[in-house]
Amino acid sequence: MKKSHQLLLSIFILFSTLVLLSPSLRAQNPHLDSLQKVLLTLKADTNRANTLHEISRAYLFELNDMQKMNEYAQLELELSQKLNYEKGIAYGLLNKGIFYWRTGEFNTALYHYRKSLKLMIHAGIKRGESSCYLNIGQIYVEKGKYKEGLEYMLKGVKIKEIVGDKRGVSSGYNNIGNLYQYQGIYAEALNYHLKSLKIKEEMNDKVGLAMSYNNIGLVFNSQAKYDEALIYYKKGAVINEELNDKVGLGNVYNNIGNIYSDKKDFKQGLIYHLKALKARESAGDKQGMAMSYSNIANNYTQLNKIDEALPYGLNAVNIFKQIGDKKGLSDAYASLGILYEQKKVYDEALKNLEACLRLAKEINFKEGELKAYANFASAYTNMKQFDKALKYTRLFHDIKDSLLNKDNIKQVTELNTKYETDKKEKEILLLTKDQILTEKVLKEQRLVRWGLTGGLGLLFVSVFSIYRRYRFKQKANLVLEQQKKEIEQKNMLITDSIDYAKKYSGACIT
Repeated sequence: MKKSHQLLLSIFILFSTLVLLSPSLRAQNPHLDSLQKVLLTLKADTNRANTLHEISRAYLFELNDMQKMNEYAQLELELSQKLNYEKGIAYGLLNKGIFYWRTGEFNTALYHYRKSLKLMIHAGIKRGESSCYLNIGQIYVEKGKYKEGLEYMLKGVKIKEIVGDKRGVSSGYNNIGNLYQYQGIYAEALNYHLKSLKIKEEMNDKVGLAMSYNNIGLVFNSQAKYDEALIYYKKGAVINEELNDKVGLGNVYNNIGNIYSDKKDFKQGLIYHLKALKARESAGDKQGMAMSYSNIANNYTQLNKIDEALPYGLNAVNIFKQIGDKKGLSDAYASLGILYEQKKVYDEALKNLEACLRLAKEINFKEGELKAYANFASAYTNMKQFDKALKYTRLFHDIKDSLLNKDNIKQVTELNTKYETDKKEKEILLLTKDQILTEKVLKEQRLVRWGLTGGLGLLFVSVFSIYRRYRFKQKANLVLEQQKKEIEQKNMLITDSIDYAKKYSGACIT
């Protein structure tokens, strides 16, 4: 018993030690933890520069911590410049560009991307070259230059596919989906977002999954399919909250707020837009902050709180101008136009709506055109200029019909249904495989049990047989011992008799 207790104690101690030493329990991110330890051992050489790059990317893709990502990108860039290490300089510039893009400084981001692209091409770094193409394309989209944006993105995706960079391909599909979304080509938008989503599911890329769910929700939202949109937004929100991704949370809160606003629940819409603003301020997301300012202004205006709305509307316009976001600026001008219309300051209202429409047409932003026409019609109606109101009402319906035509909606619905069906079929296939595997394992376990049972039975029989032989032998030995004693006793009697007879005989003879 003592030995068995000691054995159990030893097993417990060993198990406890393994648990305590487990990387998953020791650190929130074992990969990053490992990279940090490696960094401590490295000299100021190219290996150190490469490790700094890996740490920077880990903060970007695994923790979504933009500040830390930028810190390590800067260290990578500075060390690589000292070493004249072309690859390190190129990737350092690329990572810096991503940081500036995520914080809304588009021109600065574009500057870093272009410098990085030149070095990537010179060094023959295809993965890096493709990333630069995709990121430059994204900047062009943000500036409303969709044609140029699409050209760069397609170049990037093509190279990503050749080199087998799944994450890059997925990112490219996502960005192309957004491009089509802005132009109101919803079927193509959803097609690319679903292609991106499938790759992210295969990779279990949580940051990417949240982004795709959000973008798919936007497609449904644009078609007034609010229930479907909310399903995807909430999927994204769960992941964003799990990762504490402030940028992602800001985006999804913003989009949920838009749904409530579209459903005329402006109080609930305002709650979500204020939550979005808080998350975006925490992340330092300038572009997101400007979006939130514009949406908060809209909701305050609809609640007839004009004085509260105006500062938010003006802040939105100023930030979008600073960062060069034409799409966002178009939206912000529309918000100000609505605001001034509510105040009955019609000159300012029309001026801002004209600015909104001009930018929307410039960048082929169909949803922006839709907003402008709707609010022109409303303003002219209030101004009693019914002929102009009718003109803009007709223009509004022309755009709306093109965006929400039956074929477009049908295509989007069919694409989503196909995705869900394919996903369920894969799940069923996996369940079937798991079931077969489970049955196989159970069968093997039964055979083992039967084998053990049979083996134990045979062992018992063998032991019992040995025991019986032992007992029989023991009994036989006892009988032999008894017989031996009896013989010895008889022999003693005979010997005594002979001795006595000898004594008696000798006396007579003598």
